[in-house]
Amino acid sequence: TPTGPDPRIDRLTAALDTAMRRIELLEDRIDTQGRERDDIGRAVSASTRTTDALRRIVVREHERVHGGVEGSSLVLCDAGMLRLPSDDIAMLPLLSSNGVWEPAVADLIDSLIEPDGIFLDIGAYVGYHTLRILTRLGTSGAVIAVEPDPRAVNLLRHNVTANTPEHIADRLFVVE
Repeated sequence: TPTGPDPRIDRLTAALDTAMRRIELLEDRIDTQGRERDDIGRAVSASTRTTDALRRIVVREHERVHGGVEGSSLVLCDAGMLRLPSDDIAMLPLLSSNGVWEPAVADLIDSLIEPDGIFLDIGAYVGYHTLRILTRLGTSGAVIAVEPDPRAVNLLRHNVTANTPEHIADRLFVVE
């Protein structure tokens, strides 16, 4: 027959109470973190909407200042405001959503280009890499853009003129 309180049960009860308090604290922290995550998610969503709205404003203003080119679409990307053929099914959607074309290739080119060097862009298309490099070269470097498609050459020239000052655009040589 028991003769009084069992110290083992008292210790187990105390340990159980401590564990329950810890669980409650962890649940409270999880709830708080969940609310913070929700707040962060809402802030990111609002920032994305604001960025998209600003991007549309920049594109419209660029259209107003530089005019359009029939059959082309305008995207804001890391090379600047770039015109591409409206029927482009590869580069246009990626630049429209990501703002960068082949980032690993672009990074490699950036690491290899030297100030005042010469960059040969074979298959320059509308001038994505041409434009990026023109703005990164030193005061006497040049870009030679090779592009056989006359429509793409027209957009390439337009993109360079619209995105660079004349003294930089003068360092572009186009081979058609």
